[in-house]
Amino acid sequence: MDDVCLDTTIEELSEIESLNIRLINICKYNNLIDLSQILDYYVSHGHFLDIRNFGIQSSNELVRISQKYISLYPSIIAVNNELPDLELNPPLIELPIKRSYTHLQKTIFANFINIKISLLSVRLKNVLRKYFNDDYSFDTFERMILLTPEDKLRNINGLGEKSFVELRKLINSVNEYIDTFIHR
Repeated sequence: MDDVCLDTTIEELSEIESLNIRLINICKYNNLIDLSQILDYYVSHGHFLDIRNFGIQSSNELVRISQKYISLYPSIIAVNNELPDLELNPPLIELPIKRSYTHLQKTIFANFINIKISLLSVRLKNVLRKYFNDDYSFDTFERMILLTPEDKLRNINGLGEKSFVELRKLINSVNEYIDTFIHR
């Protein structure tokens, strides 16, 4: 850590921290080219999820690095003290666990999901139809809904606040059904 300073570029940081090339490219694309810019962004936002092309893993990786080096640069905190309620060490976002299901289980879950979707409001059904490209398989639902963080689900095109509440109820219902089915 002795050779790391605010002017350490993302490439140099990559060598020290073994960052993946995708993260380096995303940082460059979004003008996070040195440690000072990364720390400034971290201090003002607490995460990197709202940056274009940043997913949970990329954000968690930069949060980890920011938390590691933030203590070396307390002056950055003073510069951005207009956010007094900012939590400097937010927990890393946990990825939902993808389980393995049999073909029969997936078929049963897909049938349950299709029944539940048929009971939704017309607006939400239309939003989901477009979002899923008319593919209501369990694998698609799991990948695009169940394993997607809530903040990303809010960005589904055409999904308003009321529809989002309805979607959360659907997700809870499906998760509850799966848990009940698996633990019988």
